[in-house]
Amino acid sequence: MNVMKQLILGIVAIAAAVAVWIAFVPSAVPFLERAGVYDLIGIEPPVVGEESGGRRGFGGGPSMVVVAEVEAGRANARV
Repeated sequence: MNVMKQLILGIVAIAAAVAVWIAFVPSAVPFLERAGVYDLIGIEPPVVGEESGGRRGFGGGPSMVVVAEVEAGRANARV
């Protein structure tokens, strides 16, 4: 019985790791397309890039940058 529990727990852990990889690694989609996973499960792969209109995971698009003029000032901070 312990072997069966370990086998099931191992499969669940591998499935969770793959799900996290798919959700947070932008390069996962082209790899899964080449592997034929989307054809196997019968869904369209998500569009990755600037055309998708949103961020997918980390690094899904350009970073927001806030620009301001440089000002000289004095900070009153004690440590």
